[in-house]
Amino acid sequence: MPYQPDIPQNRVSYLRLLTTKFRKISAFSVILALFSFGLVGTATAVEPVAVSDALGIELRLEEPPQRIISLAPHITETLFALGVGDRLVATVTYSDYPPEARDIPRIGSDQRLDIEAIVAKQPDLIIAWASGNSQVQLQRLRDLGIPLYHSNPQTVEALTDEFASLGQLLGVTDVGASLAEDFRSRIQRLTSQYADANTLSVFLQIWDRPLMTLNERHMAVEAINLCGGESLFSELSSISPTVDMESLLAADPQVILVAGPLEGDDRWVTQWQRWDGLQAVRQEQVIAVSPSLLLRATPRLIEGIEEVCAALDQARRSYAESSR
Repeated sequence: MPYQPDIPQNRVSYLRLLTTKFRKISAFSVILALFSFGLVGTATAVEPVAVSDALGIELRLEEPPQRIISLAPHITETLFALGVGDRLVATVTYSDYPPEARDIPRIGSDQRLDIEAIVAKQPDLIIAWASGNSQVQLQRLRDLGIPLYHSNPQTVEALTDEFASLGQLLGVTDVGASLAEDFRSRIQRLTSQYADANTLSVFLQIWDRPLMTLNERHMAVEAINLCGGESLFSELSSISPTVDMESLLAADPQVILVAGPLEGDDRWVTQWQRWDGLQAVRQEQVIAVSPSLLLRATPRLIEGIEEVCAALDQARRSYAESSR
């Protein structure tokens, strides 16, 4: 039997309950009492909403969901930005922003979900990470009949559109539209500002052992390009390819952006000092950037992009001064 969440009773159900329980009270008295408590005459009809997700699947809900489960940190953060964090009944590990998100019960990691714990939470909507969650487990959730929305923004434009789509799905259309518009306008400003900037070759580090970067399918690379950088190795097929030092020395980036391992941890920056054969090291252009801002598909990505642009501006000034 498909899973049917035990959602709170609506106003119609409540009226039926009152009518059954107090049969001996006159109809006039009941109606008068209901008007007094604001249960009749003040209800606003809720229109069903239909939204297509990242996979092109249309999800139709009769009313805004109140018991939501997020299956990725970026989804959790976005829901808080939309003002519906209080509707989250569970999420996954590493959902740490805003700070209130750390108090939400966990139902596993994005790759290993606890299906029984999810069912026990009686969600009326699950927002999944289409390319990050286990496909086998997502299919199990579909088979249970729980409404499922797939998030998978891989470009800045797709992310902007998702803010608006989620706002519509969750009954906060104006908030979603405003979030999308603010994000879009800041992107347009940066695009215009750096359209004619001198191009710098950039290596983006996301891991140290083995040395790893990101390819052009990740928004972090789009951010580098937007700021007038050229992200090295972005043409490789894997979204997070491994790079050997011989190849990196041959490419000789002008800037190395270090996104990790943790916020405020400069261990990876320090490790580069022994590689003085790289111009980025000699020029002191090994720069730490926030992994949570740059690598997560959330409204704060714009802050990560602005941070990258500032880092490349710093590098341009450094190279300009050294060439005098």
